[in-house]
Amino acid sequence: LELRRLAAQLLIEASAGDMATLLRALVALAALAALAAASGREVSLKERPVMKVVRLLQDMSVQLQRDLDDDKAVHEQLDCWCKTNDKEKTQAIAVGEAKQSELEAFLGV
Repeated sequence: LELRRLAAQLLIEASAGDMATLLRALVALAALAALAAASGREVSLKERPVMKVVRLLQDMSVQLQRDLDDDKAVHEQLDCWCKTNDKEKTQAIAVGEAKQSELEAFLGV
């Protein structure tokens, strides 16, 4: 009963958060289920299928964090490039328009 209440609370909190929070909640839930299933018995947790799922979820969580860090780095680089590129292009357009006006005045158009 205690495990069910804790599981429900974890899922409610995780559903209000992001994907990483949900994964952490699932890992915690799987670990709790594994401990509850193994309590009172001498069973190697490495052999239990639940532990495979727990390890898989932990690995996924680590990989998601790596991907998030990579995405943040790429976003910062692209943001900087966009700002720099915008300034350069705006300046080039202004120079081009000034040159156009100068040539039109020279030609008397």
